[in-house]
Formats: sequence, structure tokens, C-alpha cells
Amino acid sequence: MDKTLADYLYTDIENDQFLCKQFEILLLDYSKSIVCGKSASYTNEYRSLLRYADMLSLSNEEKHHNIAEQIVILLSHLFPTEDEVLFFKQNIYNNVSNFASANILENRNASSEQLDFFRQLEIESHKIGNIVPGTDKHFFDTQRIALENLEKNQYYSFSAPTSMGKTFILTNYIRKKIAEGSQDNFVIIVPTRALLSEIANGIIKDFSTLLGEGCHKVVTTMASVQSEEKCIAILTPERFYYSLLKRPDYSFKYVFIDEAHKISDTDKRSIIYYKILDMLKSHEDINIYFSSPVIPNPDIYLELTNYYSQPESSAK
Repeated sequence: MDKTLADYLYTDIENDQFLCKQFEILLLDYSKSIVCGKSASYTNEYRSLLRYADMLSLSNEEKHHNIAEQIVILLSHLFPTEDEVLFFKQNIYNNVSNFASANILENRNASSEQLDFFRQLEIESHKIGNIVPGTDKHFFDTQRIALENLEKNQYYSFSAPTSMGKTFILTNYIRKKIAEGSQDNFVIIVPTRALLSEIANGIIKDFSTLLGEGCHKVVTTMASVQSEEKCIAILTPERFYYSLLKRPDYSFKYVFIDEAHKISDTDKRSIIYYKILDMLKSHEDINIYFSSPVIPNPDIYLELTNYYSQPESSAK
């Protein structure tokens, strides 16, 4: 495949000599302002760094987005009244789909009027494409892409930093399915009991208009679920394994394994994960999704499913 100009521009850009040197100077000036109260000068080098940040914010790589946001946040701390910094900050937030922060700046009159009509139209279109259904909130691009892959694939594994909101992606997928009339059962497997009530309470609050008599129950144990009832279960691996053994007639259509990297731990609990996934292989119509923190090879967990035995696999 032929490379585009963007491919050449972004290749190893994070190691660009000017970018690295100026970012180091920025960190030093920021440290001096915090520790010593020393002010810095808004130089042409910082103006160039802003343009680097703007370019990085247009990349498809999340690591580039992170660098861009770090640059404008640090510069806005050093130069809070500099209009150019505020303008680029809002623009970069919009580029990386951090619309909540961009809206705060806009409400503070951060020069949004300087944007031309077509740029403003592009931003609004971007916002519409990332809106969380039924709310006034917006997904980050990475969240929207992960959600789209959940919808397209029977098996899917992805990794992302904690700040990305992986559980938010999973619960929004469930919310959408139920809003569309799904009568299937869902289970989110979490590694600790401490997370059970936290996630369950969050779902009950966010799904308030979708829950009630005759609708899905939100549970942290299967003991209270009757065979004819539909549920969204948040379970530890042990509780889910016990449910599979004791209630083989109660089927789950969607299985979400949060913190999936725990499967690779060298302890007794990891065996439970392997047993669960081995038992689920007999359910050909089940959907299994893995979410992990940043790891280099999230696809490895697909080997524990029927993914590679499919004639034409579309999972990621």
C-alpha cells in the first residue's frame, strides 16, 4: 500500500530532535514556575512547539494525542493570558475529541470566534459522530472506535490506558443493545469483589429508564436470578465459573472480560479464567470481548476462544 504524506510526517515524529529538545525546555520551565515561581518568556520556539502539537493532534495515534495535550496544558499554565495558546488549546482538544474540555474553554470565551465556518462545521460534525446515545456527552475517538469494533465482531480484544474508560465502553454497548430491545443476558467479569457494587451501582444509575419490572435485572450474584429472568451480571471469575457449573441451562449471549491481562497472571485464579473460556467454546453463538490496560499483544486472548476456528474471522 502506498504511503500518504501523513504517514511520512508522523513516522517517528515523537523522536524529532526539535520536538524533544523544546518539550524538555517546556518541562524545565514548568518545573521552575512551580518550584521557584519563575516566569518564562513566550518565545518563537514555543510558537513552533504549538504547531507541532496541532499537527500531532491530527494523527490517528493516541500517543501523539497525549503529547499534544501535554504541550498545550503546560503552555497554558505558563502563559494563561496568551491568546494564541488558548486558541490552539481549544483547537487541539477538539481534534482529539476531548469535547468536554473544549466546551469549557469555549464557555470562557476562548476565541472560538476565530475559527472559520468550515472548521467550525468540521468540529460540529466530529461531535455529532461521537455523541453518546441518549446523553449530551461525547466519546473520545478511541472509545468510539472500540465500540464500533464490539458491534462488528463476535470476538474482540483491545487494550487502552485506564483513563480511556474501558468499562464505560462496555456498559454503553450493553445500554445500546437493551435500548434496541435485546432480550439476551450480559455478564461483565471483573477481577475483584470490590468492583462488583461499584459497576453495578453505576449501571443501575445510568440505565434507570431501561430497568424495572419485567426488564433486565442488575446482579452481582446469580443466586437471585430465576431461569426466565434476563440479567446484566457483574461477577468475579469464581462466581461466573460457579454459575456455569451449577446453572448450565442459563445462557449468556455477551461475555465481557474486564482487566483481561489477569488471565496471564501466574496464580491459581488464572486457571479459573482458562476453565471459563474452555467451557464457553461449546457456545458457538456467544460473543466474547476482552479489555485490558496497555499491553503489546491484546490479540493473544482471542486464542482462548473459537475466533481462529471461524471460516472468515472478522474479530480484532
